[in-house]
Amino acid sequence: MIKLFQRRRKAAGAAEPPPEKKSGKRTYVRLLEFRCRGRLLNSVKTDSLGSVVRIGRAADNDWVVPPQDRVCADYQAELRLGSREMRLQACSGQSIHYRGKAVSSCVLKGNDRVAIGDCELFVKPAELHEARPCDVHRLEFLNGPRAGELVRLEKALIRIGSDPENDIVIAEDVVSRFHAEIRIAENGESWIRDLNSLNGTFVNGSKLGRQERMLMDSDEISVAFTDLRFLDRNVPHTRSQIGRKILIMGGTVLVILAFFGLFYAMTPQAGQVLNAAEYYIRRADFAAARRMLDRMPESRDYQKYEKYHLEHLKNIARYEKTLASWKEFQRHLNDSDWEDAAECFGRLEIDNRFAWNWEDATVDERMAVVRHAKALLDLQFKLRSLLSSMDSEPSLQVKVLAEVKQNPLLAVGPQKEAEWLQPLRKEIGRLVAELENNCAIWAKMQAALKQLGEESTDFKALVAAMKQFGSASSGSVRVRAQDLAELLGRLERNQNMVAANQAALGAMQFDKIQREIAFVSQDDCMISSQAMEKRNQLVERQEALLRNAEDMKYLLSKLKNVGLQPGKIPAIVEQFGSAEMVEKALRLDCLKGKMPNARRKTPVDAYDRMFGIRFFYDVIQQSSVLPTNMYSGDIISSLDFYPDCIALAALYRAVEETALWLSLPENQWMIRDGEAKKLKQYCDALLKRRADMLAMFNRMAEAAPGTRNYFIAKAAFFYFSPASTVPREEMQRYAAAWKKFRKVQQDRLAGYDPLKPQAAARIGAEILADGIPGDPVFNWIWSQKNE
Repeated sequence: MIKLFQRRRKAAGAAEPPPEKKSGKRTYVRLLEFRCRGRLLNSVKTDSLGSVVRIGRAADNDWVVPPQDRVCADYQAELRLGSREMRLQACSGQSIHYRGKAVSSCVLKGNDRVAIGDCELFVKPAELHEARPCDVHRLEFLNGPRAGELVRLEKALIRIGSDPENDIVIAEDVVSRFHAEIRIAENGESWIRDLNSLNGTFVNGSKLGRQERMLMDSDEISVAFTDLRFLDRNVPHTRSQIGRKILIMGGTVLVILAFFGLFYAMTPQAGQVLNAAEYYIRRADFAAARRMLDRMPESRDYQKYEKYHLEHLKNIARYEKTLASWKEFQRHLNDSDWEDAAECFGRLEIDNRFAWNWEDATVDERMAVVRHAKALLDLQFKLRSLLSSMDSEPSLQVKVLAEVKQNPLLAVGPQKEAEWLQPLRKEIGRLVAELENNCAIWAKMQAALKQLGEESTDFKALVAAMKQFGSASSGSVRVRAQDLAELLGRLERNQNMVAANQAALGAMQFDKIQREIAFVSQDDCMISSQAMEKRNQLVERQEALLRNAEDMKYLLSKLKNVGLQPGKIPAIVEQFGSAEMVEKALRLDCLKGKMPNARRKTPVDAYDRMFGIRFFYDVIQQSSVLPTNMYSGDIISSLDFYPDCIALAALYRAVEETALWLSLPENQWMIRDGEAKKLKQYCDALLKRRADMLAMFNRMAEAAPGTRNYFIAKAAFFYFSPASTVPREEMQRYAAAWKKFRKVQQDRLAGYDPLKPQAAARIGAEILADGIPGDPVFNWIWSQKNE
């Protein structure tokens, strides 16, 4: 089984995993979420996984990718978990996408996101309480902007460097990305190690080498220009007694204040006055703050605080202006004065944080509220402008509605906003409802326009629907509905004109066909692709009508030339379709008399009238040498009279051409009713007569194989059949029979001797009894009979 699994992985191109090593306890705990198109497949912590997790579509993977993912291979990647890092390795021939690039492997860190086919692997932080070290080790910043700050070492491994992914970030150019790391052992010992940094790591002034060094309480760690003090867990420090120190200091201050209280009561100090002014400033009581500042020149130590006095006076003027504009902005929004509110917003100096900083604790909150109000106001202006526009594309409203529904502003409940924002929120709700109504009507309009693709469109119902849509919508959707109603009315007139022409063509009333129709222009149809298609369909139908009218007139003239009148079966068709008439012609009554004159003007019997002695022998002769029934008409020009078979063949060719044209798929609409349908039925009836006639000739030929009746009937079958429809093999069988027949006649003629009258008379009688008129041998014997 193991070998089979290895062969399958090798066939899939997966890389063989390295042999698993026994490693120490992992120094990290992460929560891994494996999702496919947003659906959670696996959610597990790294401390519950083995050293290798296989990922792919095959069922024997640890994490099986569902069939919805058509990108992943059977063995796509492997997640390898070591003691210090996690690595995602793509299988042979595959790749993964990490931070926008296709790579073969990557080291995973907290908050990473990796694409594996259509699936995604998320690396999230996971608290692991049982592995947390003791909560008393700390680092104290001794200098720099963070001087005095205490950092608790709550993890087993703490990294220090300039990269944001470090646990302690020191954003200085001289600090390496990953500068040093502190490891807290399970027994509470702390060890520091330099990570090959550029400028080195120092402990108590000594530079660290490649080996770890144990940290002791109050050791000073230097990372570039930043100094930190390590505080051990078992050593008490005065930093942990800050409350007691504050109480002592507070008592001392109280004693001092009590000692000098009388003095300060008599003469206020400038700093105290300044503090009082700042107190009123923080509460936006600028009048009281200004009164306090007016007392500062009379207070003690004024020169020391003069600069702050002047700055506060200048700032109060700015604060008052901003506060007044802020209240005016709220009032305009509460009164639904949207344009005035937008104009007032320009005076709020929203990009200048200092103008709002009269109470530092709430400045960010106030500015966030202003930005939120402006975002709502912008959304309201955008919706109102879109809904009032008459020239914009209606489909733009659908796009904007989709964007609005995803806008996080609408996800904020009105109950969480200030009361003065409620009118704006209600107006946005009304505009969104109007936009949704327009989009719903636009969708109905598009669905209704699909009726234009039908063969015959009910324009009246469509026009009524468009008018109703226009009255129920607003803005560009209403304008589009009105324009479509007018356009559809014009298309209806075009369709009626084309329908009238079609009816005239079906009735074969060519003089009633209107050749020029003023169709709607393509520019007018640009507002709707369905209307454009309908207009082009009507134009194409009109052009086809005109072409078909000319073709129909040509075919009717051709039918008329061959003597056909629709609805009547010609006598010549009845004659050749009658077995009795054909059998009478095959009796060859002309053989009872003398051989007729070759230049005669009238036929001598029924066979000569129907087939022609001279003409049909040429047909029989051609049938024996042609590969298919495509006959030459060279002999026709030399005939003194045309036998009926020539006219019948021309008649059937005209009928066949007409029936074929009427049967074309693009002409089916013409034969649904009217005279065109009758003409099609008439042609089908004649072709049915031809089929019956051909079957009759075939039966006559099969009833007399090898005789002259066989050759005459079979040649008639070939002659009247549609061109190139007779199989080549059948023509070859006929030619073989004809060759054998001609040899018999030639052999008989070879024994003919006029000097032996009795034998000659017997041979002549045999040739005349079996031969075919028109055959030179037959005609010579026939001519001897005349003498």
